[in-house]
Amino acid sequence: MQLVVALPGVQTPGTSRTSSVNGLPKSALNITIDGVNVQDNILKSSDGFFTYVRPRVDAVDEVTVSTASPGAESSGEGAVQIKFVTRSGSNKFTGSLYEYHRNPALNANYWFNNRDLTPKPGYTTAPRDFIILNQFGGRLGGPIWVPKIFNGRDKAFFFVNYEEYRIPEQASRQRTILSEAARTGIFRYAGNTTGVNLYTIAAANGQTSTPDPTIAKLLQDIRDTTKSTGGVQALTDPNLERFSFTNTGGQTRYFPTVRLDFNLTNKHKLENTWNYQLFTGKVDFLNSTDPAFPNFPNQGFQGSNRFSNTTALR
Repeated sequence: MQLVVALPGVQTPGTSRTSSVNGLPKSALNITIDGVNVQDNILKSSDGFFTYVRPRVDAVDEVTVSTASPGAESSGEGAVQIKFVTRSGSNKFTGSLYEYHRNPALNANYWFNNRDLTPKPGYTTAPRDFIILNQFGGRLGGPIWVPKIFNGRDKAFFFVNYEEYRIPEQASRQRTILSEAARTGIFRYAGNTTGVNLYTIAAANGQTSTPDPTIAKLLQDIRDTTKSTGGVQALTDPNLERFSFTNTGGQTRYFPTVRLDFNLTNKHKLENTWNYQLFTGKVDFLNSTDPAFPNFPNQGFQGSNRFSNTTALR
């Protein structure tokens, strides 16, 4: 899908998922793998350039994009056809192994990290976001062959592709928190450097003069997180501070693909393709549901099981 956006007629105002083709609405798109629609059709009208089952580069043999006069097999499915075809085996055994690796040691630090985060002991520079990507896999295809039992040359073929995606994630966050004095009830105002104790004023007027225990514990927990990580900076408001820190997480994704082809006769062929994709993760950074503060329990999780199965007689 990242490669498709480079084709003529594709407009991408932001990420690839914001793309449209020839100015048509996203609902005009139809994306298939071996003839089966793989879009997230719940959001197709607003997020049509997004596949629920994601085609993998080494498992794809052919990509076709047609924006006019689609074939009869595409009738009624959309003005723009984006078709992926899975590799198939042949009379020769072929395969490959690959790995894509990304390491922060080879990248410059994020500018805001240098500005906002305190260097670790023994270091003179701010810590980097620790994002190491490992994307690896392999494929194998050829005739189905069982020694002394079955030789599938010219008759039966298999193709298997497996890809795994591992990425420890980090995201820099900033929160506005109460200063230590304000947390204890002492608020400062312009022209008053010593501050005013609001609890004392409340007690003098017969009002509640002690903090709610739940809120007090929460504010203390927030303050405690600033002592173990990140950095705190004063703001123009004397009662507020900016707390900058890094949340950590990680995700693993699995992408197995299997295809079987059988030449039943000279004119008839049976094929079956199976895609299974498992997404797991510790923290959902995509939707910004990572912890509000370091190690806080309020965080979201994103994981899913996705699959498609195609059987065709041609």
